[in-house]
Amino acid sequence: MLRIFCLVLVLSFSKSSFSSDEDLVVEVRATFYKSPRTNKYKYIKGSGFYVRRNLILTAYHVIEKRVKSDPITVIGSDFNEVEVELVYANKFEDVALLRIVGHGRNVVNFCEKINYGDDAYLITRVDGEVVKKSGRINHIQERFLISTIKTRPGYSGSPVFIKRGFSICIGGMHRLSGSRHAPSWRLKRAIKKYLNR
Repeated sequence: MLRIFCLVLVLSFSKSSFSSDEDLVVEVRATFYKSPRTNKYKYIKGSGFYVRRNLILTAYHVIEKRVKSDPITVIGSDFNEVEVELVYANKFEDVALLRIVGHGRNVVNFCEKINYGDDAYLITRVDGEVVKKSGRINHIQERFLISTIKTRPGYSGSPVFIKRGFSICIGGMHRLSGSRHAPSWRLKRAIKKYLNR
């Protein structure tokens, strides 16, 4: 059976970390369907992002309907496709953690506080291409944030960055159409549950 923060800081990029916020984002792929007639695969695609060394956070619905016998893979800024293991899933919170073996990144900063009107931007990676969309936070609740960022299917699992001057932190993860995002405090709780098993 699957077992189902800090102050806003400037993200510092070092040789062992990320050279840019785009490097943080990966494309998540899982086999959804294989046609018996053509023997071709149809993939579910979404995004995810590094939250701890070897751990990638994505939306659970991105990988929920996958073919269980086939691997989940991610494609990062180096364009290499890497197989990952699903190590934690929570359907209610719509979060999943994927672990990469032998490949890691440094910890990222989550926002401790998010304010109405904060500048925000989303970065997603689809078919190897990086897409960046900007907007503002215009609604804050315990379970979700709503922004003015224009989204579309395939953006699920993408990180939503909050920018105040030169300070950048991750404020949430895109979940649903209509620019709804899971807030940072819920994502941190999900990660903590996995790490404290």
